[in-house]
Amino acid sequence: LVSDAESIIRQHLASQLLPLSVACMFDTPNPPSPFLKEGETRKYHAQGYKIVTSSILNHLNNLVVDSDVDVRKAASDTLATLALYIKQEDIAPMILPIPLRLAHEQKQRQGNNLVSKIEKDSVNRAEDLR
Repeated sequence: LVSDAESIIRQHLASQLLPLSVACMFDTPNPPSPFLKEGETRKYHAQGYKIVTSSILNHLNNLVVDSDVDVRKAASDTLATLALYIKQEDIAPMILPIPLRLAHEQKQRQGNNLVSKIEKDSVNRAEDLR
C-alpha cells in the first residue's frame, strides 16, 4: 500500500498508521494520552514497540517524501504525533533523522536551483557578448 498507484490510498494509509502504531505499542484497551504528566511512565508492549520503530517508521519515512502533497502532509502529521508516543531516548536516533534528512535534501535542491540559475544566467550573458 505504501507504493500504491493511487495517492488517496497512500494518504489514507499514512493517516491510519498512527492509530495502528499506538495500538501496537501499548498493551491497554484505551490508548494513553500522548502527553505524560510529571512522574508518569508508560508501559510499552516490547514486540509492538519494535515493530513500530523498525517497520512502521520506515514506511512513514517513505511516505513523507511522496510525490503527492496530501500524502506528505498526512505522513508528516502522523510522524509528528507518533513522536509524542516514542520513548524519549529513541526520539533522537529514530525520529529526528527523518525531518533532518528532508531539510538537508531541500537545502540541496535550493542550492542546485541556485547553481542552475547562475549557469543559465552565465550562458545568457555569454551569448549576449557574442
